[in-house]
Amino acid sequence: MNGRTENLSIAFLRPRGGWILAIQVIVAALTTLGLSTWQVTRGLEKSELRDVYVDRLDMPAIEADEFVEGETYYRKIDLLGQFDENRTFIVAYQRHFGQPGFWIITPFDTDAGVFLVNRGWVSVQGSWFHTPEVETPQELVEISGVVWPNLRQRSTAGYDADVWPRRVNRLNVKEMARVIGSHEDEIRLLPESEGVLVPIHLSFEQGASTHWSYAVQWLMIGILIVLGYWYFALRRTDEES
Repeated sequence: MNGRTENLSIAFLRPRGGWILAIQVIVAALTTLGLSTWQVTRGLEKSELRDVYVDRLDMPAIEADEFVEGETYYRKIDLLGQFDENRTFIVAYQRHFGQPGFWIITPFDTDAGVFLVNRGWVSVQGSWFHTPEVETPQELVEISGVVWPNLRQRSTAGYDADVWPRRVNRLNVKEMARVIGSHEDEIRLLPESEGVLVPIHLSFEQGASTHWSYAVQWLMIGILIVLGYWYFALRRTDEES
């Protein structure tokens, strides 16, 4: 009698479908819940960054002496100085409304140091391998731009080539700053600025909507895992018994 009671107790404690399946379901459900929570957290961070982006773009432009490297992102800035066209970077594989072309990055010498200025986009001129020709102001000029963050570390290929203008495949502001001896922030020229080519659209790429979508997807996957376990391991077992 005691043995039968013990067997019944073990059977009662043992989950339907076995411990291995139950543990797998629990781990999978907790994993999807964790991933969903992480996506929600990232979405909130991106929303906060976008608010900062909008607020800072609406602020008055700062001067060179107000610039703080790494801390004045998305602020408009007015600089007085001179372009150093002899040390220009040409960044390949940049598209503008679907058209292939280049970004032109030219150092800008000021009393507050050297700034890396993204003058904008130019199209391919004849051949992809042909170095594009652009006009650069030679005199002292005042430019207007936006301090732009570069959050991704790109390839450094081509940055140590011994030729100017220097053609590179990826924009890596940190490497450019190392080569030039400039500030490590990119200045993207505004459409009304001196020296601008085809201006780059100042779009904020850190959207939160993708994270909301992924959060819902992971949550739905977790729910489906639990429902699948309930249907196949619990409900069907009850029907069979």
